[in-house]
Amino acid sequence: MTEKKLKPPQPQSATSRLGVALFWVCMSVVAIVPLVFSTGVYRIYVLPKLTILLIGSALVVLLLGLTATRSSGSLGALRSKHVSLALLYVGASALSTLFGVSPVASFFGSFQNEMGLITRLCFLMCFLGLIAAVGYSERRLAIAAWLIAGTGLVISVYAFIQFFGWDPFVPLSGYTVPSPRGPIVRVPGSLGHSNYLGNFLLYTTPLTASLALAWRGRPQRVAVIAVCFAVAAIAFSGARGAWLGLLVGAGTLASLEIRRPRTNQAGSMRRSILRPAIASVGILVFVAVLALSPASRDVGRRARSFVEDRFTGSGRVLLWRDAIKMVPRFALIGCGPEAFFREFLAYKSFDLARRDPLTNNESSHDSYLDAAISFGLPGAIAYVALIASSFMLLIKARRRALDPKTRLIATGLVGSLAAVATHNIFIYDQIPTGLYFFVFAALALVALNVTDHHALVIRPQKSANLRLTGYAIAVLGALSLAAALWFSTSLLLADVAIKQATIYAKAQDYETLMALERRATGGLDPTGSYDFEFARALTLYADTVSTEAESSSSSAVGEQEVDSFRSTAIEAAMEHAQRSLDHTLTPNASYTLLAYLAFKKRDIEQLHTYAANAISLDPYSVSGRWLMGEALLAQADRDGAIHEAQIALQLRPASSEARSVLARASGVAELVNPRILGLVERARSLLEDGKLQKAEELLKRAIRDAGGPCPQCHRLLALTYEKAQRHEDAAAEWEAYSRETPLKRKHNLLPDQ
Repeated sequence: MTEKKLKPPQPQSATSRLGVALFWVCMSVVAIVPLVFSTGVYRIYVLPKLTILLIGSALVVLLLGLTATRSSGSLGALRSKHVSLALLYVGASALSTLFGVSPVASFFGSFQNEMGLITRLCFLMCFLGLIAAVGYSERRLAIAAWLIAGTGLVISVYAFIQFFGWDPFVPLSGYTVPSPRGPIVRVPGSLGHSNYLGNFLLYTTPLTASLALAWRGRPQRVAVIAVCFAVAAIAFSGARGAWLGLLVGAGTLASLEIRRPRTNQAGSMRRSILRPAIASVGILVFVAVLALSPASRDVGRRARSFVEDRFTGSGRVLLWRDAIKMVPRFALIGCGPEAFFREFLAYKSFDLARRDPLTNNESSHDSYLDAAISFGLPGAIAYVALIASSFMLLIKARRRALDPKTRLIATGLVGSLAAVATHNIFIYDQIPTGLYFFVFAALALVALNVTDHHALVIRPQKSANLRLTGYAIAVLGALSLAAALWFSTSLLLADVAIKQATIYAKAQDYETLMALERRATGGLDPTGSYDFEFARALTLYADTVSTEAESSSSSAVGEQEVDSFRSTAIEAAMEHAQRSLDHTLTPNASYTLLAYLAFKKRDIEQLHTYAANAISLDPYSVSGRWLMGEALLAQADRDGAIHEAQIALQLRPASSEARSVLARASGVAELVNPRILGLVERARSLLEDGKLQKAEELLKRAIRDAGGPCPQCHRLLALTYEKAQRHEDAAAEWEAYSRETPLKRKHNLLPDQ
């Protein structure tokens, strides 16, 4: 006797016009946020996504409130412990914002990522709206799954054409990165970075694969094509953590769906195995064809780099080692969303700073560790509990599902979460991936609601208090929508102005540049980020003018006019940089910029003060150490200048500015040829990777091409020989090193670290 399929309860919102509007607003946010970007603004990938998220989530709140005024049953699907966990998680982030190290900046978020509390509140609104909008509808659950798959397909196809150099929006150089084996193309898709692309596609790919198993005909073919492009895009991203996550997601799908049949229906069993097998073979053939393409060599290089960097994850092990020291200090409340930027500087080790001296780490590159540092241990526990709850709900939904399609959708959601949970060990959330984390957490509850045929039908209640609550939510949504429109417009106008300011600064158009000042910095800018960016544009103008003046012969009158503009630009830049200090998450960057401007202005006292402030915040700042060296040299403190230059060179041996300070302070001619410095730096990387023969070849070429003293070449070659156990050759290089650094003993130049 076959079991009769029961129809799940349908709250009134599932069929009402408001319910339909709420559902499609949620789906629009889910689809548009990952896709949207614009080259017309300064922050090409971040700001357009933030704008859609702010406006869309405000609309969700408005529609939720209006729906609640019609019936209390519209919010019945939100009555769950799972929702409580999400509220606790966001509540922990709110507490860390309020009592953290920089409440204003943590509320609005950083200029680079915009992942402050306001963004996380938007995620929560979309989470609640999606649960209420889908309710108990199997059809809407299927639509949501297919829309997510379609979004992944569009992004994957775009990443695919990027890899082969067909990008109509962003030049290939924008996502070509250097490596010891040569430049590597790592496609970002519409996400802005290859790692973010890999992380995002882990949400869509296993789910899309489950749709390919659940549907037949044209939908199945579309899903298989989407999986092919997604696998290729993940490979082309070069995100090695995403590769691991994809394997985990595929393994999860296989373990859940490949099982022994309970009946003797051999034909049905063969069909159930044959279709996935054919699809898998098709995917493998597609990947094999791509592997034979000459362009795929970048993927091979990236794969080999995993072994070459000794499984350290491009320095992530060092980063985790340093970041975990922050946990005891911030265990209770946390430092606040995105405050890692500011607080990690005090914990960063010399080894990590030397590995990547020009990077200011914005995250620990581990979502779980980030949660513990940013939101405290309570926030981290709530985060992990929300993930665990999502898995539990999906497994229950899968067991209870009577419809095979619903069961496979639940399976796909489990596979996607397993893949993402794995990759999150190596990555942190951006706006699209943070949104999709909450979307998938919402779909976990939705899947259980759809399959829970014993759920109670929530009857409408026409209580005056409930109607007042609904109207209050609607008013809050309307106010939020107005605020979102105003705030987004202000940011967009300022962002466009900053982009134009950068263009006109390079073009040395001072008048147009200054005409953009009010538009760039006069809007709503609580963190002072636009002041800092405009100060950078003014600094770029001053540098460009100086370079042009040195390389051209102008009249005396023309030179005086240029000097006047340059001096005014420097003064204005210092004023804007000072304004950025109040609520910034990167005060070290502001102080470094101020020190550089004081150096250009030849104000030694200010140079010393600002450089000292930058170093106090970031002891391993190459620029801070170099600028402090300039200040000490101008104050006739040669030993102090040599000491600062030494530290800068230990951190970044290719720093020509630090070498200049060292040469002027010690009175020894120093290597300044950028090409020779590049050879030395490449050899240093090869030495660290254990490639001694290649390092030796580069260093010998550098010595030959230098045409004069090259003490750092001999020193590094000596270290190479020592590592190769060639002690006689090493001794000869140390002698050459001593001959070319006569002041080494006096000033301890070029230390052996």
